[in-house]
Amino acid sequence: MKKYNLLILCVLFFMFGCSKPPKDVVASVNGEYITDEEYEPYKQELEKLSLGDSKFSSSEKSAIEGLVDRKIVDIEFKNANLYVDESEFKTFRKAYLEELIDENAFKEFSEYKSLNEDVLNEYLLNKYKTQKLKEKFAEDFELTDENLRNEYQNKSAKYDSYRVQFIFMKDLEKMKENVLPMSFGMDVLATLYSEEPISASNGGIVDAYHIGDKEPKFDLTIQSLEKGETSDIVETKNGYYIIKLIDINSGYENHKEAVKNNLIDVNFKRYMNNIRSNAKVKIYRDLTTK
Repeated sequence: MKKYNLLILCVLFFMFGCSKPPKDVVASVNGEYITDEEYEPYKQELEKLSLGDSKFSSSEKSAIEGLVDRKIVDIEFKNANLYVDESEFKTFRKAYLEELIDENAFKEFSEYKSLNEDVLNEYLLNKYKTQKLKEKFAEDFELTDENLRNEYQNKSAKYDSYRVQFIFMKDLEKMKENVLPMSFGMDVLATLYSEEPISASNGGIVDAYHIGDKEPKFDLTIQSLEKGETSDIVETKNGYYIIKLIDINSGYENHKEAVKNNLIDVNFKRYMNNIRSNAKVKIYRDLTTK
């Protein structure tokens, strides 16, 4: 009798415990399949967008991991009883693309690279769903004024910014000859002589400089200046600067919203990483040689 029961258990185990997924399944997340129909176009788009970068080009692992992350977002989106508002998604898509690149330029790039529009839309839809999940997370995430103040006080350098104007040159003698007489305004001199193209195109002005964006000597200089004051020549390992401090944007009240948004971003990412870690993910492709 015991042998008979053991035989039944073995049969059930092989029938249900060891059942194989359909042939076209690449992976599964919490029992939901990712198929070749999703995988192949996604992998092809990664290859097109790799621009020769071996990290992405022809990488099964990159494609499968990307689709696993996407599936987790889909599952969470559904579990949260959220839905896609087509009008809202269309607005989100336009804004997202314009933040990266002009939409017309993106369209031209897509046509040039022969990108699969369905795959691109799925990618943007995933971004939209992630944003909606973060908004719902923010509604339930409790942050007190004390939490926000502590975050700001501990990381004020991350939030405070300086409006500065500077001229950068690699040759000290040329700077002394062309700039130091200060025959013209800083904006004119920066445009004519500064060797940092981005700031030079704006008359040497950087609207929101954060401590740590450049070398320590640059930071020490702006922290030592009064508003409206201009430094002498500052020598750094990369070259020479003349720096003017225009304004300082500091203080908790000025950055309260940024502090709140940052804490939501950090904790939402931690929340999603935890879901990813606890998800039951099975990969049905051999990636050891990829």
